[in-house]
Amino acid sequence: MQFSLASVTGGQTRILTVPDANTTIVGTDVAQTLTNKTIIDNNSNIMAKSFKSTTTTIDGSASTAPIAGRVLTATNSTTATWQTPVVPGITSDSVSYYNLTNVTGSFSGAATNVNQAFDGRYIYFVSINTGVIKYDTTLSHTDVNSYSFFGLTHWVTSLQVILV
Repeated sequence: MQFSLASVTGGQTRILTVPDANTTIVGTDVAQTLTNKTIIDNNSNIMAKSFKSTTTTIDGSASTAPIAGRVLTATNSTTATWQTPVVPGITSDSVSYYNLTNVTGSFSGAATNVNQAFDGRYIYFVSINTGVIKYDTTLSHTDVNSYSFFGLTHWVTSLQVILV
């Protein structure tokens, strides 16, 4: 065995502690598998291309960098990618909308700052510019009788509600 001390500043003492066990020294430029290790340091970065589950290894290296709102999602039994979360069973074909001009008539102005609230039966669509539209969730979203409108002095030209 040979040790190189060329990188040690002259007059300095460096200590290498060998554990009282048969072991393998980990190299910085050698591919090695580490087991039974815990990293305890808030400043450490861990980079990995795969994750281990109880039954398989999942490869995440083909995934692009995540952006806000994305989650790591399994794409099959051995691969995961960063994706925008979706509600299971909802596709673009299963979403429809109802144009609320059928509820409130002709509009002028614009709907802005629309917020929603749900009380267990009704969804309230509230706009500071236009008023409140109340939707009864026990009725069809395409039935004009499912909605009540409480208008303000400003009206909207087009307001659509997306419901599944």
